[in-house]
Amino acid sequence: MSDRPAQRDGKVRQDLLPGRRRAARRTTATLSIVAALVGLFPCASPAGGAGTLYEAFRLAHAGNPTIGAARAAVRVGVQDVAASATGFLPDISLNSDYAYRDRKGSAPGYPRTELVSHPRGFGIGLTQNLWNGFKTSNSVARDDAALLSQKDRLVETEQSILLDAATAYLDVLRDTAILTIRRTNHDMLAERHRQTLYQFKIGQITKTDVDQTAASLARSQADIALAQMNLETSRAVFKSVVGRDPGALARTGLPMALMPKSLEAAIAKALKHNPAIRAAQNAITAADFNIAVQKAGYMPSLDLAVSADRRWDPDSYQAKTQLNQASVVGRLVVPIFDRGFTPVAVARAGEIRGQREAELDRERAAVRANVVQSWGVYTASESTIRSAQAQIVANDRALQGVTLEASVGQRTTLDVLITQQALLDSRVSLEVAERDRIVAGFRLLALLSDLSLDTIRPQDLRYAPIGAPPAMPLPERNPLLVGGFERLTLRAAFDATVD
Repeated sequence: MSDRPAQRDGKVRQDLLPGRRRAARRTTATLSIVAALVGLFPCASPAGGAGTLYEAFRLAHAGNPTIGAARAAVRVGVQDVAASATGFLPDISLNSDYAYRDRKGSAPGYPRTELVSHPRGFGIGLTQNLWNGFKTSNSVARDDAALLSQKDRLVETEQSILLDAATAYLDVLRDTAILTIRRTNHDMLAERHRQTLYQFKIGQITKTDVDQTAASLARSQADIALAQMNLETSRAVFKSVVGRDPGALARTGLPMALMPKSLEAAIAKALKHNPAIRAAQNAITAADFNIAVQKAGYMPSLDLAVSADRRWDPDSYQAKTQLNQASVVGRLVVPIFDRGFTPVAVARAGEIRGQREAELDRERAAVRANVVQSWGVYTASESTIRSAQAQIVANDRALQGVTLEASVGQRTTLDVLITQQALLDSRVSLEVAERDRIVAGFRLLALLSDLSLDTIRPQDLRYAPIGAPPAMPLPERNPLLVGGFERLTLRAAFDATVD
């Protein structure tokens, strides 16, 4: 059986053309508004959710538990500095005592005696370290450097969480758009399947055409299920990062004023300002001071102790006696042997410094590699977006042409389905490429230490799509030769679809 029943003996059943052209118009019109539907109907969610990327940034910055833990670590570092600084201060103490004393005695020839007294007193003491080999000052400097490193880690954590928020936000946008595209494609395939069933009943097409549309329809149902699963996953990740369900998300863009102009400029700025690199540098400084702290164990220590006391009844036999005393004592301690503790502590501190240097080299290499990768994805995604836009234009026209050619028996149902799938894939590719470009841009900003609420304003995140390339011109002559049927061009055929 022929799979082109509309053509018989070199002629086309022209009575079938108007209906098929109307079906072609419905199909191509539906495909033409898919992008508009994606932009106009973002995902809905409960009230109170984050609706803009800046709002998602604000919520994540204020309430994300990872950032909260990093802030707590900074507060611990502040207390470490304060604890080290106490070494400059003296120890001052007050003391007092009170006692009851009862002595009884007897001797031959003397009466029995009993002596009761209440010895008591109070005093004040002060101990001040005068010199300890600069251990205290180096301890404060070490903890100051460690605090700076911890603050840099906090900045790194904040920017990492903001990047996670941007990624989750754009994942929800992408998966919402893809789900809309999949559902629209499913509706079109369902309509096409109904048409093929009707055409099969009246003998216009074969059972093969019906099976092909049924297979495509089943595939579209599976694609919808997968898209729904991906969207739910993205929404769950969004809530874990931001703390709220995504609202009706608005499309967003990059703060282009902050974007680097070239790869070389991006690498240079990242190596200078990246918080992970700065944290590693401050960790090396802290390790240097820690070595000095441990070497203080070789140094003598000089302390001053001052005390004053007043006591009553120091001798139970002189109950009314009062004694006042004061003392100033200088104490010099010179270490000779401390069981080998100081040499081991110094060696250990030196190894820690070597470890910190290796970590700095690792951070620099990782930052450089991440900048190169993010820049590559960012620039390549722009090309991919333009390519996908061109594919959409071409595939849309191709679908119109193939649909029209099928209506006159020059194309099979499989040709139409393949072309429709190509258009679907190009629309999905566009959504993926736009998401990848913006995520790569935000990753670059995080590597450059520019992804923060201090540098980004809400108006910087307006959606600014990359302009679509000019429409591809239609060929002037692309004839459809159907037996004795008159010669038509594609342009004339397209004009007929809008009549």
